[in-house]
Amino acid sequence: MLDPRLTRIFVLPLLAVLVLAAFSVQDRPRALRTFQAPDAFSGTAALAEVTRLAGVYPARPAGGPADTDAGRDIEQRFEADGLEVRTETAQVISPDGSDAEALQVTGERPGPKEGTIVIVAPRDGVRAGSRAELTGTATLLQLSSLLGKRRVEHPIQLVSVSGTMAQSGYRALARRLQSDDSPVRAVIVLGTLGTPDLLPPVVTFSNGPELASARLRRTIEEAIRNERSVGDARPGAVAQLVRLAAPVTTGGQGPLLRDGLPAILFSTSGDRVPPVDARPTAERMEADGRALLTSVIAIDNAGTVDLSPEQRLSAADGIIPGWALRAIVLALLIPPGLLIVDGLARARRQRQRVGRWVVWTLLLALPQLLGIGAVALAASAGWVDLPGGPIDPALWTGDLAPLVVFTVVAILGHFVLRPLLLFALGLRGQRSSGPGAPLALALVLEIAALATWVVNPAAAAVMVPAVVIWPVVLDSGMRPGRVAAIFGVVVGLLPLLILLENVLTRYPLGDVASSASWFIGLLSAGGVGLFAQLWFAVLTGCGLGALLLARHGRFSDPGDAEVTVRGPVTYAGPGSLGGVPSALER
Repeated sequence: MLDPRLTRIFVLPLLAVLVLAAFSVQDRPRALRTFQAPDAFSGTAALAEVTRLAGVYPARPAGGPADTDAGRDIEQRFEADGLEVRTETAQVISPDGSDAEALQVTGERPGPKEGTIVIVAPRDGVRAGSRAELTGTATLLQLSSLLGKRRVEHPIQLVSVSGTMAQSGYRALARRLQSDDSPVRAVIVLGTLGTPDLLPPVVTFSNGPELASARLRRTIEEAIRNERSVGDARPGAVAQLVRLAAPVTTGGQGPLLRDGLPAILFSTSGDRVPPVDARPTAERMEADGRALLTSVIAIDNAGTVDLSPEQRLSAADGIIPGWALRAIVLALLIPPGLLIVDGLARARRQRQRVGRWVVWTLLLALPQLLGIGAVALAASAGWVDLPGGPIDPALWTGDLAPLVVFTVVAILGHFVLRPLLLFALGLRGQRSSGPGAPLALALVLEIAALATWVVNPAAAAVMVPAVVIWPVVLDSGMRPGRVAAIFGVVVGLLPLLILLENVLTRYPLGDVASSASWFIGLLSAGGVGLFAQLWFAVLTGCGLGALLLARHGRFSDPGDAEVTVRGPVTYAGPGSLGGVPSALER
């Protein structure tokens, strides 16, 4: 159905992509710097604050009495330090999964210029007895005492949030910051401080297709290196692409970045919850506190600077900006699209019915959607425990129930509901090895890739191998043998499999089944959005369809058979068997 000669159009975009990639690399932005020494921050005082809070409020579930009392304690400290204090309540999720009303406390040091700098620390405790979970709040209180004696250029807000489960408190903060009249210059989320680095201490990943500002990242990283030793564990370009393609993080910066706020996370445990036995020290508390204070001063003293979230890929000392990544992916998606459009025109001239096979392909995605919906319904009925958003697996109380429900419903959908729908639509028993089915699958995959490109170009980049390879190896005219066709399909699936493996091992639970159950629970809870659910269903459906088509091997069209008789096949008149003298002799 596809014209093999048109595959030559793949060459020119590849050359254009190489040229564009070479000329679009930019230098990494410089860090914001300050010459003011942060000597006023005391690690001993911060550690003493950790000890005091842990003794008075050892268990602080969000919205509980101890959490509220801790919030009032922080409110009084802010007022004593001369900050303008305001409080509000927000609907959050408690550690047991129920809804709760939690107190959010904000202390502000006014400044003459526009652009508020926000420092956020979680107050509630998801696990009783964890001293490390209080290090961010202790650092926040030390900043409060220092800001009361400083002149600042921009307003600085210190925010004590409650509701770290499923990022509910941070989502409420994002809504409040977006509704404020003053623009936000930067948001620094404090996690674990003062302990040895379990993961890279600066986290830029988001729950959306963008990362934290590269300049904001370099500012905090350089401030940390000036105070203590820290390894350089910056992920490679491929790892960054995978993280951008599946944007899920359990850190508090995730929902803030997704809503377009210039946020970043500073935490020695990364976006993970610290171990219960993690013990902060005064020396490390002072180093991390001084690094934070240096960063805040540098951001406050800088002139006009844009620290907004951005799409980018870092490679060595250069950065590929988001517009270049988007252009490169589109250039790779256009040739398969042109090939498919030509194939559709040929199918129309040959009166091939492609529409029914589009339905056949889409029905392969239906069981996955039904499985996701079944898990969500089971959660609403109280049969399955699901978080309301991204949550560290170490805090997830769910079991294998989400995976079991999804698997059972998806299997029933594939082997019971889908055959019934195919029969009702008149597609049952049709030969999927014909020319219409591969073209329809390629069309659905191309449309899905272009729609993904609009929302998240990194996710579309992961689809490029399948979009390029599958139309060729599955086409009825160009399809190789069965083994080669299956191999081509698997090659196209590799980036998607790598992406799935990265998501399942990003926050390991110890075994594949538990990680898969956590992933299904996260997908069904709606915390990653409707588009992610549709993307997962359509991509898995197209993958199944490609494997089903590849198993047929090469399709032989009767019209391609070698002609062994002259005239119409049914002609048996004089001369059909030969023996007629040549007319040339006359």
